[in-house]
Amino acid sequence: MRKKVLISFILIILPFSISEAASIRLDNVIVHFENGTKSKKDIEVSNTSQETAYVEVTVYEVVNPGEDNEETRVVTDPKNISLLVSPNKTIIPPNGRSFLRLVNLSTPKDKERIFRLKVAPVEGEGQAHDTGVRLLIAYGVLVIVEPENPMTDLVYSREGKVITFSNNGNSNILLSNGMLCKEKTQEDEKENCEKLQSKRLYAGNKWSLTLPFEGKVTFNKITRLSNESLVIEKN
Repeated sequence: MRKKVLISFILIILPFSISEAASIRLDNVIVHFENGTKSKKDIEVSNTSQETAYVEVTVYEVVNPGEDNEETRVVTDPKNISLLVSPNKTIIPPNGRSFLRLVNLSTPKDKERIFRLKVAPVEGEGQAHDTGVRLLIAYGVLVIVEPENPMTDLVYSREGKVITFSNNGNSNILLSNGMLCKEKTQEDEKENCEKLQSKRLYAGNKWSLTLPFEGKVTFNKITRLSNESLVIEKN
């Protein structure tokens, strides 16, 4: 069964007719390169419109992911390319599809490496330039290259309505489907619960979450090898 993934995208507004805008979809927006497995992965790009789609791919390496000094660098120097994506430009006919081949060229490090791809429809040569507004959707793909010895170590502490999480391992942890629930009272017929934001903690990241009220907190703690429930009772 294919896992559901959260699609990230960027809207690009261009001065062309909306009716002519090509629309693309990706079958996967999170790619893992597991240590010790094959170094090639494919992403299917589908053109769901009646217009020809011209697609470009830009590769970025994320330095210090999740930190205040996070930096995103475009990967252009062939000598320093650790993640190869081919093709970086493709033309997809109406209702057609194409595949992007991702190749991990790096050797395992002591900490995971993070890349992002921007997969964007662009204007092709010779396309008509009508007046109006044209919306093009560019997808963001998260690429995770595992370290040599993947390890997750989530530590947390709670003081009242503030919970502080730390990832002391070398691989990322996703905290998702967070819920904050008050205890039932005689006046309440059911639990009063509120959704909490999800957060991906990369190696070395810390995250302080301020709750809107006191109560029991639950998350799904997801790593590459496990998906387990995390319950944090109120003090």
